Amino acid sequence: MRILGEELLVLEAEQSAHGWRHMTVVLGDIESAEDEARWLAFEHGARQLLDGHRHWWRSGHEWVSVAVGPPDAQAVVIALGELGQAVGAFEVRERIA
Repeated sequence: MRILGEELLVLEAEQSAHGWRHMTVVLGDIESAEDEARWLAFEHGARQLLDGHRHWWRSGHEWVSVAVGPPDAQAVVIALGELGQAVGAFEVRERIA
């Protein structure tokens, strides 16, 4: 698992050098209807923001990581961060700028 994490960091660094931007949004576990609504609101809004943009998306139990390609990656990442804050994410962070 550690090697995979290191490989992802190298990939993100290489992508960042080519104009990609990466971010993680921590939404928390789905333990209630409110939690589920937060996840669904973020996913729906994020898919709309990402439509037509080169991107990849990974998620776990509590988080979503997104990479957005150029030419307007920074603007999309900012919009995703604002969306995360609007739906009540616990943490929103751009990982490599």
